Amino acid sequence: RNDLEAPARAQVGVIGEVTDWLADQPGAEFVRMSGSGATCFALFADEDARDSAAAACRSSWWHLATNLR
Repeated sequence: RNDLEAPARAQVGVIGEVTDWLADQPGAEFVRMSGSGATCFALFADEDARDSAAAACRSSWWHLATNLR
């Protein structure tokens, strides 16, 4: 859990918008905000779900689809 998430979401509405959007994506299994909100991320069930979410991501949101080893 991230104790800073609730206050960060209250201060910067787009953080909640991004994490809510990520959580709604098919195959999203784990969605979080890092640290004080500089990054929001999701872990996906598979590469197809990840790539579909990346393709659907708003162009105004910086994003990168990658994998963990």
